[in-house]
Amino acid sequence: MTASSTSEQLYLGRQPILDKNKNVVAFELLFRNDHIANFADHQCDYTATIKVISNAFNELGMDSVLGSCLGFINVNEAMLFDDVIELLPKEKTIFEILETVEITEAVIARCRQLKSLGYKIALDDVIDLNEASTAILPLTDIVKIDILELGSTDLTALMSKIKSLNPKLAMLAEKVETLEQFEFCSKLGFDLFQGYFFAKPQIISGRRISIPDLSILKLLGQVMTDADLGDIEKTIKENAALSFSLLKFSNSAAVGSTRTISSIRESVTLLGRRQLQRWIQLLLYAKGSGGQDKLSPLQLLAASRGRTMGMIAKEKDEAAFEDHAFLTGILSLIDTLLGVPIDEIIAQIKLDKKIVAALLTREGELGKLLQLVEHFEQDNEQGILDGISSFPYLSHQDLRKIHADSLLWANAICQGMN
Repeated sequence: MTASSTSEQLYLGRQPILDKNKNVVAFELLFRNDHIANFADHQCDYTATIKVISNAFNELGMDSVLGSCLGFINVNEAMLFDDVIELLPKEKTIFEILETVEITEAVIARCRQLKSLGYKIALDDVIDLNEASTAILPLTDIVKIDILELGSTDLTALMSKIKSLNPKLAMLAEKVETLEQFEFCSKLGFDLFQGYFFAKPQIISGRRISIPDLSILKLLGQVMTDADLGDIEKTIKENAALSFSLLKFSNSAAVGSTRTISSIRESVTLLGRRQLQRWIQLLLYAKGSGGQDKLSPLQLLAASRGRTMGMIAKEKDEAAFEDHAFLTGILSLIDTLLGVPIDEIIAQIKLDKKIVAALLTREGELGKLLQLVEHFEQDNEQGILDGISSFPYLSHQDLRKIHADSLLWANAICQGMN
């Protein structure tokens, strides 16, 4: 089983935004569908933004994409009013309202709402001011001016007018292509700069694991009908890719937090019901059509391994150990699923140090348990005998029964049964 059979390549463009000292302070995140064409090849701004959000925050991980910088996200009118954008961390996100958006009372009200939640607003491709754009300036944090569309006289006049209406605004000169343009804009009072003079958009890539549509739809139904937390947790645990996706996103949602994620339940609790629903909607939007409604063999193995480890750990009668064991099991194959080294994946998730040690070096009690299950899967009798000695409450017969039950459980999921 190769990574390509369980995952697909994804791409994301990002163009740096610099301050007067040419320090990178933000990135505009851009839709890309391959690693060669450095432009957005799409028909729908809404779909493009959904892909950008999913790729940046749900797949690649916020730390990998932005580091300590801010992220500019393009939004058209439909996306502006979709509450899925409220999934994004307000400390890192600037919503860039496209020039195609008509500034209506409803748009102004929505921007006011987003501001109250702590988000920042930028206006894109401004080349003049009318009554509508003037009305939204009090709610705006950054104005991006397309300097190629204006002569020096008009640019100076527009800068002066905007600053007189809102002195606190940060002014961004976009499409800066020469040193002369940068120096002129810097003297004129621009705070931020973007353009080919500094850098063309960089294309970064990764792999997206295929998550079965049925798993996502089932989870969405549970959240929308206010199902019990235990049932929601069970559904997420049934799919390794879904579990991993949740862990990555909950880590992004906890920006600035130093806490470690030790269980699926903790991730669900961290997000809360409303944010969890938005995350599920994002998964559905980003998938589009053509998803498979069954687990791949590799995902099936990850699910059964996680279940086996969790059931063995349950015999110890320690809830935390059971949660850690399940998580270790499903993540133990995630490097093969993604085609990315395990240490790079772990770096994107805040995991308990015991889980990290188990995954990287098979150390600790969790590491021994993982090795035992791996030996059992490989029918390594000596490895099983050596490994089982570390778990006095577990017999060889118990191990066989637990593993068989876990395979039945995983196969039932694959067939759409519960």
